Amino acid sequence: MTPADTPLSMTRWDEDRFQRVRRSVLAKWPTGAAVDLDEAAGYHRAMPQTKNTAWRLRQARTEGKTLVQPRAGVADIDQHIDLLQRLRSAGADLLPTTVDSYTRECRYDDAERGLAQSREAGRSLLNGFPAVNYGVGPCRRIAEAVDAPLFARTASPDCRLTHEIMYAGGYTSCTAGPIVFSLGYAKDYPLAQAIESWQYSYRMMGAYHERGVTMSIEHYLPISTLVPQSTSMACVILDSLIAAAQGVKDISLGIGQQCHLAQDAAALR
Repeated sequence: MTPADTPLSMTRWDEDRFQRVRRSVLAKWPTGAAVDLDEAAGYHRAMPQTKNTAWRLRQARTEGKTLVQPRAGVADIDQHIDLLQRLRSAGADLLPTTVDSYTRECRYDDAERGLAQSREAGRSLLNGFPAVNYGVGPCRRIAEAVDAPLFARTASPDCRLTHEIMYAGGYTSCTAGPIVFSLGYAKDYPLAQAIESWQYSYRMMGAYHERGVTMSIEHYLPISTLVPQSTSMACVILDSLIAAAQGVKDISLGIGQQCHLAQDAAALR
């Protein structure tokens, strides 16, 4: 589907549209065939609540605690699990999985080659974890190897299949935002197309909530110290409104420290 097929609007997608687009999204790579939304929601409901990001954030807010979330992601799944376990032992509260650049650009063939080359070299030749190439089962292996919420770091204008795989695989949160990710991570990607792609992801997250599983998203400011805080915050608020319109219930607004402490404090207020 392209933006020309359906006029862009804030209206929540109906089920027919969501399922029609979903069939094409899941067909983009063979691992998509293993995604079953109802089965995945059941998998999440059976997980300990301590592994759900939304629950952990609420608990931290009640206790007045600051949570630590690093950045991490390597190609080999065993090395990635070891990395997350080491981060957890060092005090991380939310465990990240940064996907590689090929996956962010939906270039799954290139990610597959990079994964094979990484295995041959014995070290990661990708700058992240190729979640789509691994699929739901291996992602669940990661989820079951750690005792903290998993956070999918998937910064790009189109993360639809990545979100389907990782959420079905036991991840409960992601970085998000069509406006921020288009302006900050892609040079020529049409903004309207990015918004439509993210509306799909948000509708999918809303569908989990309707099945009793709350997924969390983090909208954070454009990665640049050259953008005024007011402009950055406007982008984050717009992204959050787009998400809420599609049924997302747990939204965090992030802010990056810039070059002026007083402006940073004012932005937080």
